[in-house]
Amino acid sequence: MKRKKKSVHFAKTVAISSVIALSTSFVSGCSKAPTQEPEKPDNNASKANAITSVSTSEKLSNPNIVYLVIDDMGFSDLGCYGSEIKTPNIDELAESGIRYNNFNVCPVSSPTRASLLTGRNANEVGMGFVTSVNLEGRPAFQGRVAENAGTVMEVLNENGYGTYGIGKYHMCPEYEMSACGPYNSWPLAEGYERYYGFLDGETDQWHPMIVSGNELIESAYDDDYTLNDDLILHAKQMIGDQVSVYPDKPFFLNFAFGASHSPLQVPQKYIDMYAGVYDKGWDVLHQERFERMKEMGIIPGDANLAPADPAVQEWASLDVDTQQLFARMMETYAGFITQTDEKVGELIDYLKATGEYDNTLFVLMSDNGATGSGRVNGSDTFTRILARRLATVEEMLPEYDLIGSEDFAAVYPMGWGRVGNTPFKGYKAGLDAGGVRAPLIISCASADFADKGTIRPQYVDVSDITPTIYDLLGIMPPEELNGITQMPISGISMANTLYDADAPETRDTQYYFMYNNSSIYHDGWKAVAKHTMGTSFEEDVWALYNVTEDYSEITDVAAEYPEKLEELKELFLAEAEKHGNNMPLQEMPFGAPSPFSPQTLNNTFKYYPEMGHINARTAPSVAQNHTITISVDRANSNVEGTLVALGDNHGGFTMYIKDNKLVYELNEFDLSYKITSNIDVPTGESVLKYVYTSTAPFAGFGELYINDQKVGECPDIITVSLLTLEGLDVGRDLRQKVNEECPDFEGTIQYVQFDTQPFVPAKE
Repeated sequence: MKRKKKSVHFAKTVAISSVIALSTSFVSGCSKAPTQEPEKPDNNASKANAITSVSTSEKLSNPNIVYLVIDDMGFSDLGCYGSEIKTPNIDELAESGIRYNNFNVCPVSSPTRASLLTGRNANEVGMGFVTSVNLEGRPAFQGRVAENAGTVMEVLNENGYGTYGIGKYHMCPEYEMSACGPYNSWPLAEGYERYYGFLDGETDQWHPMIVSGNELIESAYDDDYTLNDDLILHAKQMIGDQVSVYPDKPFFLNFAFGASHSPLQVPQKYIDMYAGVYDKGWDVLHQERFERMKEMGIIPGDANLAPADPAVQEWASLDVDTQQLFARMMETYAGFITQTDEKVGELIDYLKATGEYDNTLFVLMSDNGATGSGRVNGSDTFTRILARRLATVEEMLPEYDLIGSEDFAAVYPMGWGRVGNTPFKGYKAGLDAGGVRAPLIISCASADFADKGTIRPQYVDVSDITPTIYDLLGIMPPEELNGITQMPISGISMANTLYDADAPETRDTQYYFMYNNSSIYHDGWKAVAKHTMGTSFEEDVWALYNVTEDYSEITDVAAEYPEKLEELKELFLAEAEKHGNNMPLQEMPFGAPSPFSPQTLNNTFKYYPEMGHINARTAPSVAQNHTITISVDRANSNVEGTLVALGDNHGGFTMYIKDNKLVYELNEFDLSYKITSNIDVPTGESVLKYVYTSTAPFAGFGELYINDQKVGECPDIITVSLLTLEGLDVGRDLRQKVNEECPDFEGTIQYVQFDTQPFVPAKE
């Protein structure tokens, strides 16, 4: 467990010139160009040790630092990167700053965030995948940040900064996302002094699962509530509190939007902004963006457009109804981005109103490429995709008018993800450029960045961002933090590129090992291998790209340069070992429960009234043998309501009493089951049960009991491993209800107990 000591000292000057031989010149809070070009080190190791790439005559004057992280947004999805989507406020940041067209991130959320906030490779800090993966004996896959990898929040707090977090976190193990923690990987433990947002990978935009500090917020939401509105309100409050009480104290804010990850939900007025825009379809939009990006200089003039993805239907081949459905999903996505841009604008306006804007350095980026998880048709909820119960066009068409609302948790079809990743192939979760190339904007109004409003071509990795901040602030990361010896910073400052458009690249090597796939970049070459589960890594087939000549990574030249490929494969293995992977490489299992999760450690779960909301990842699994036992006391026959519920209107189960009958309901996307007792629930004390018996994996039958008397059954129930990301409640159903007609229970519940047993096939 990390030991956190709070820094109570803050000073008006934070650069530590006595410790390092560097200083940075900022006029009115940001920086001047370097007076001399530093010598380029030979390799990543020497660059990382140097930490600095700029040398100037004056110290930095305490800029505020704001990270703006947009979720699942493709390389071409901003107006300033060639999109038709309206993002005027972000475009203004780009015009007053620098854009990068060779900025690379991890292909999924948690690793990118861990790398960004620690300045290190995701695998070496324990975040080799998303936080659902926690593997014993695999230090690269712990689902949390290692205690010897201090975050930028911790380092800046030690140097006099206020540190604040807003929005998506996704950096603690899922099984720890309960109302009672443990909290040692929650935001406050990682260095935020204040935090307001959500812990999981996504949340409903109308009814989010919000955490404030270490407390789960259970308040109801008004009809006009949206998460984006809520987040910007709290961001302004945190900033306002600090600049009002301690006006000379700088702050760090990490504002991580839920947008544009699913569910794609946004008020109708934003959807209406794009009425008809996407009727022309993804094939046309793909080409239009490509041409516009060339005209704007976002991509080189000789760049090629990735060929069509054979998994994506040609737009012209779709019938009119399907085209309209798919276009509406993209209208919603575009509106979601525009709403997010408005919140960026509100933040900028507030900083201007408080006199902090000129003294604020912004870093805006996406955490990975646009997603292809919606598959061919898209979906009405992401958990349905995880359950492999894919939605059909016929199922979704009647809900066309609900897209964007609380009743439709949209994921767009992969055809739109392909547009978002123009000009590259591939999607989020993959190591092709479409999965890892992201927009990056660095902006400070008073900075003397060279050639503001232009695009930089240098290779940059997400782990380089925080070391760049340290460089600009004149901070050398401590060798010991909170009493713990720290691992070296593997990110490399690229601050020199801010002051010199032609500055040499400071990073020449970067490796990835994600989803069991492998990738290595080195000196203008990139190799990628896609692994097949159950086979040896030595059998992986590698592709090779000369990215100096092939910007879009389209032409595989492995056959032409076999020696270069072997060189990169050997370098990959060396980098993988250096950054914390078990060697030889081992497969990461998919879908395996964490060995530390309550679902794995326990077979009995007993819950009591007045308890808080239980996260779905820590609640009992109902995809196996289980019994739900509820002890209740009804004063009279009018007492009814929800006894226990897990999930929402998209997927979940509930037990309740209505009209004196005991009812069990299970909603599984396209399937639903309901068992109603054939006798009344008696008044006074009684014991109510639901018993599910597995007959095969994810199949079985359910029975209802009142005081040990069988009162109802359903002979054929299909289950799934994950119904929803919304959790479990006793005596009520918070947020979105599984059954909207069920009120809170009006009687007394002594306890609700789940007893679970895995399904064991009968021996033949």
